[in-house]
Amino acid sequence: MFGAKIVRCAKSEVPDEVEKLKKKLAAEGKKCHYVHDERSETVQASAYIDDYKEIYDYQNESGIKFDYIFSASGAGTTQAGLILGKLLHPDFKKEGCNHPTIVGISTARAYERGVMKLSEHIHNYYRFFRNDTPNESDIKEQINLASQYVCGGYGLYDDEITS
Repeated sequence: MFGAKIVRCAKSEVPDEVEKLKKKLAAEGKKCHYVHDERSETVQASAYIDDYKEIYDYQNESGIKFDYIFSASGAGTTQAGLILGKLLHPDFKKEGCNHPTIVGISTARAYERGVMKLSEHIHNYYRFFRNDTPNESDIKEQINLASQYVCGGYGLYDDEITS
């Protein structure tokens, strides 16, 4: 579509493949700028802050209470944004308010790396958009990541998962 070409590679090879492609395009006289830094992922995460508020408001208006919100967690921006929505909600620490537990199900990352990325997204949001630092214990308490279904990498599965 639109002349796009897909370059398939292992995740660990992405930086090298991007550099090769940039050099190839430059040799063809084309200008190339690869947009990917911590700010782009932070913007993606921030999009889910309002989604959390919508879920929270819905449960209060409908009388249906959610115990959990489950989300796939690859780059971690969806889950981080939902956690940010919860942390930033005015009722977050109010007694008696029902804030669902947000659980990410890792699609690619091992637990330690996934938790690190989630924390990084949350810290970056506070740094870039609030010029502030978040409460560290709140972050640790809100990060729930299930990584036992990764099976060694993105898109991999085993008989136990498919049965």
